[in-house]
Amino acid sequence: MANKKITRRAVVMSVISLILCCAMLVGTTFAWFTDSVTSSNNIIQSGNLDIELEYYDGNDDAGEAIWKTVNGESQLFSEEQWEPGHTQVVYLKLSNLGSLALKYQLGINIASETAGINVMGDEFKLSNYIYMGVVEDVTPSTYVAREDAIAAAKAGANGLIGAGYTKSGVMENDQDKELYLAVVVYMPETVGNEANHNGETAPAINLGLNVVATQHTVEEDSFGSNYDENAAFPNLVSTAADLAEALKNGKNVVMAEDITAPLNNLAIYKTPVAVIQKGGVFDGNGYSLDIENPDYNGYAIETYGGTIKNLTIDTAVGRGIVISSPTEDIYIDNVIVDGPGYAINTTEHNGKNLYITNSTVKGWTSLAGLNSVSFTNCSLGENSEKYWQNIGYEQDYDRLVRPYVTSVFTNCAFEQSYYIDLSALGADCSVTLDNCTVNGTKVTANNYSSLITIELPSGRTVADCVIFK
Repeated sequence: MANKKITRRAVVMSVISLILCCAMLVGTTFAWFTDSVTSSNNIIQSGNLDIELEYYDGNDDAGEAIWKTVNGESQLFSEEQWEPGHTQVVYLKLSNLGSLALKYQLGINIASETAGINVMGDEFKLSNYIYMGVVEDVTPSTYVAREDAIAAAKAGANGLIGAGYTKSGVMENDQDKELYLAVVVYMPETVGNEANHNGETAPAINLGLNVVATQHTVEEDSFGSNYDENAAFPNLVSTAADLAEALKNGKNVVMAEDITAPLNNLAIYKTPVAVIQKGGVFDGNGYSLDIENPDYNGYAIETYGGTIKNLTIDTAVGRGIVISSPTEDIYIDNVIVDGPGYAINTTEHNGKNLYITNSTVKGWTSLAGLNSVSFTNCSLGENSEKYWQNIGYEQDYDRLVRPYVTSVFTNCAFEQSYYIDLSALGADCSVTLDNCTVNGTKVTANNYSSLITIELPSGRTVADCVIFK
């Protein structure tokens, strides 16, 4: 009897367990055979477009050619006396240092010229009597006779032409990494006394040589290689008028030489300004923008957004860069602004961000109405002219930054006693000094007062406003 009870109880418990197991399975899914494949080697890299121009500068002791990089100080053509038959050959090497195929444009232009008076008393320009051409695939040992160089230039793609020579080409692959060229400049023997100056008023000509490059249709995406077929060369400019015209139309601009610009345009509030940038890239190419007849209220550059790089702004009085109601972010890279008045400041506000990198900023910088500001690898100090001191103000005005918005200074070098004016800093804003130095000493919460001056908003402390890293 007892065994029957035990058996009955075991059966009942088994049934209950089965019911519970079924209940637990309700609303669940069954496990099926599964597998997975993961691809973790999808690396996306940006291509690099980088072109270099070098010129031949003789041979070393071993007889190997010496090549030097062309820059704003390079003197490619000697200052010799030109006469009928005179010829100069300059050997160049064009190198594609980047990873992308490119198309290039080599230009020879009249950078500047002074007219002369000939023996007949007539004014003339030397550029009207000098011809030039470019020959490809030649090395410095190619021409040993003047006649050979002239003949090759005449037989070139464009022949021998007057000033304003342009040559275009492509550098597509590893075999196209270097291109050797010879520039031949020649005064024909047929030139007579019309180019023979009177001994007093001599003509002079300054030839400019430049190369610009852009993307070429070689690399492919999912739809072919023609996505960059409309990539345009930057506008190479050498006059103030051309610079101002290109910038106001939002074009990418590269300066071909130092440019002296008058205050012929009007910035916001009818303030005189040399050039107005409305987007695009303004590449100074290592040259200087000098302001003609500067004025206290005059700006060198008014920008509504875009990039300003590789430029020195030179003005004895006036202001450097003003940001007016920007429509896009502003990037300033490798720029020297030694500005009396204001080095960099904002007027009407429209948000956006300001990024300043690898630059030297001297003078009063006032930054309001932006979303954020960042300085990276910059030098900040007193303007050379000591403008504010000379008109009776305190020294601090000549070495001051006044951020109104959240600002970050990373790897920046401040001049001793530089003035950081936070009196107008927004209530929810802060300033970060990340690895910043004065004379090589890192600025910290413990030593800042002996290195720089920080003025605080009313009722706030350094701990509230400044983050030291």
